[in-house]
Parts: sequence; structure tokens; C-alpha cells
Amino acid sequence: MKTIWIIAGAVVLCAGLYFGVTHFMTSKNEKAGAQADKATAENASSTPSVLGLNASSSEEDVIDVMHKMSHQKIKADQKWGAAVLSQKNAAEVYALINNSHFKDKSDLLEIAERWKNRDFNSAVSDHNYFWKKLKGTIGKAYGKLSAEEEHTYCVKEYGEETAAAMVASNDLAPVKQ
Repeated sequence: MKTIWIIAGAVVLCAGLYFGVTHFMTSKNEKAGAQADKATAENASSTPSVLGLNASSSEEDVIDVMHKMSHQKIKADQKWGAAVLSQKNAAEVYALINNSHFKDKSDLLEIAERWKNRDFNSAVSDHNYFWKKLKGTIGKAYGKLSAEEEHTYCVKEYGEETAAAMVASNDLAPVKQ
């Protein structure tokens, strides 16, 4: 009878140890996972995008990037810098501006909203708005690129592969080769 109690005690002790260790390890892993999720969420707002912007970007940084994006649509004697003007990038810029306290937030949101909706009828005035904000002296826009000119610009600035991806996502009009 004493042996049965010893075996029963050992089984209970082993079961208790097993469940105790399992619970401890699970809660430790869950806590580590929650901390990792929190760190990922905090870093997401400070992680640079393909445009080089994040939640801590200045208004001037955003204007500079939007200025470079507008080069894809406009004619100017000189252009410095290029950034893909896609619906996805416009939406990213819009979200960043929307969550900012920029002095010119309403103007910037208006432009980004149009771009999100693929409305580039004001591309020349959009470019010149940024150009003035950046104190431009050379390179004022004087016209809008045709579909063929824009395609050529995109191939030159971003490469054939990116231009083809832009056509596939309807961010660039297809042209006859």
C-alpha cells in the first residue's frame, strides 16, 4: 500500500511539474510575442517606405518627395530627382499627411487625394506649388507630358521592369512600342 502511495505521489508530482513548466513557458512565449508585436507596431511608423518617408518625416521632406513624384507628369526644362507616382505611393503619402500637423496639411491632402484617385489634371500647378515651396528658380513646369512622354520618362528614370509593373497596375498608360 505504501508503494501505491509513493507511485501516486510521484505521478501527481510529475504531472504538476509538467503542467507548471508548460504553463510558465507558454506565458513567457506569449509575453515575448506581445512585446515583439508592440515593437513592430512602434517601428512601423518610423520605418522608411520606398519613398524614404515615415511618420517622423518633416513637411519639407514630404513636399520634396511629392515634388519628385510630380516630375513624372510634367514638362520642365530641368528636373532634379524622381519618385514613382503610383496610386499606392499617393495613398501612402496621403496617410502620412493626414496623420500630421503640417502647416500646409490641407493643400497637401488635396493634392494627394487627387493623385490617389488618379486625377492628374492639375499636375502642372501641383508641381509648381511644390517648386515654389522649395524655393525653385529653375525647372518650373510649363506643360503636361503625353502618355508616350510619360512612359519614356518612367523607363528612363525607373527602368523597364518598373515601368511594366506600373502599366500592369494601371499607374502608367500602355504605349505602342
